[in-house]
Amino acid sequence: MATSDWKSGQAWAAPPITGHTRVVGVMAWPVTHTQSPPMHNAAYAAAGLELIYVAFPVAPERVGEAVRGARALGLLGINVTIPHKQAVIPFLDELSIEAGACGSVNTIQILDNGRLVGHSTDGFGFLKSLEMDAGYSPEDQKVVLVGTGGAGRAMAVSLALGGARSLVLLNRTESKRAELASVLEGLVSKSGRPGARPVQISHADPLSGAAREALDEADLIVNATSLGMKPSDPTPVDPQRLRPGQFVYDTIYTPAETRLLQEARRRGCRTLGGLGMLAYQGARAVEIWTGRWPDAELMKRVLARNLGVDPA
Repeated sequence: MATSDWKSGQAWAAPPITGHTRVVGVMAWPVTHTQSPPMHNAAYAAAGLELIYVAFPVAPERVGEAVRGARALGLLGINVTIPHKQAVIPFLDELSIEAGACGSVNTIQILDNGRLVGHSTDGFGFLKSLEMDAGYSPEDQKVVLVGTGGAGRAMAVSLALGGARSLVLLNRTESKRAELASVLEGLVSKSGRPGARPVQISHADPLSGAAREALDEADLIVNATSLGMKPSDPTPVDPQRLRPGQFVYDTIYTPAETRLLQEARRRGCRTLGGLGMLAYQGARAVEIWTGRWPDAELMKRVLARNLGVDPA
């Protein structure tokens, strides 16, 4: 079996499947839409890793069986996506700091002794994409995060621990945004970053005056909602509040440029879509499982090819 890089034309022969081949994969319901197997298997082939990545369709009522089965079958690890990111937690032995704070797991590490450790790599993927794809750091920046669902929570944790000056959470449901703000405040107080300026965490309704003021003052605006996937969707924030010099990030990767990013670019903002986040969160999972950092740029190019978008 050969895997090729569409940009360079280089091809790699994947190691043959033998008794030494380890299995990793992704569990979801449904799972046929996943883009993870092609990007992972391309990276494994390029690195000569004796790994194969497959998709596992796991119905919600069988999550526990699937997790126990992964351990019994000797899998090296498994990714977890919708709708199982919270449901897997009771079946794990341990959670990373990020996963515990998010209340969400997207990567399970199966240790040699059989212990199951849950990780969240979405926040890492977000920060890594900002760094590698845009040369941008949110450290000491005023950040507004729109949406506090699974990915939004992970990103909020990374921003709070990553040294943002302030973080304003925008969500229509007060209880959800208030709960996350409380979790973040506790997490930051325990992190004890020497000499670090404590991040100011607040929350507001997206249509409130406080939200408008936060958007006006923001250095970085992040959309972690699904608004923008459909051409008919409204923008998650009022484009009139955007100004030159702001950085606008959208977790959506199809389309590659959402209406929000188009409006932001038109107003002189720097912009970035979510393709890199998807690739880098996957690369971090590989590192957790193998101890080796894969060719994340190759993973991103494979994703772009399969999605029919620009990998830049």
